[in-house]
Amino acid sequence: MFRKTASAYPTKTDMNFVHDDVARSNRRAIILFVIFMIFLFFFVQVAVIMPMNKIMQAESEYNQLNESYLKLQESTSNYQEVQAEYDEIVGSYLTDDEKACLNRPDILLHIVNAYKSRPHHNSHDGCGDRTFYPVFRRKIKR
Repeated sequence: MFRKTASAYPTKTDMNFVHDDVARSNRRAIILFVIFMIFLFFFVQVAVIMPMNKIMQAESEYNQLNESYLKLQESTSNYQEVQAEYDEIVGSYLTDDEKACLNRPDILLHIVNAYKSRPHHNSHDGCGDRTFYPVFRRKIKR
């Protein structure tokens, strides 16, 4: 009835290398893809991210400067009033020669105090816009 037959093994004597060629081309494609991704990473860092960081930093600095500018502009909103008061105190109406004499009120106050401290001097000489105070036994020309 059942007879045992010898099992038949394939009798193929040459190998099919198509599978190995596909594996090699896949490996090559993967290596090229990894190299491309590394190149793309560095390109994006240099060409996109670094310039964007510089732009963002410049924008941040601009915003800070703009805020300080607005604060300064707000603090100088009453400039005309301050300028009028300054002109009144400093004497912007003075000539250039008169402006060259710094601390005029301090100098005059010092002279007057020195003059008053000497009781034997009770007069001063005046001539035009100059006043002569006898202090320390000599005349100071003003």
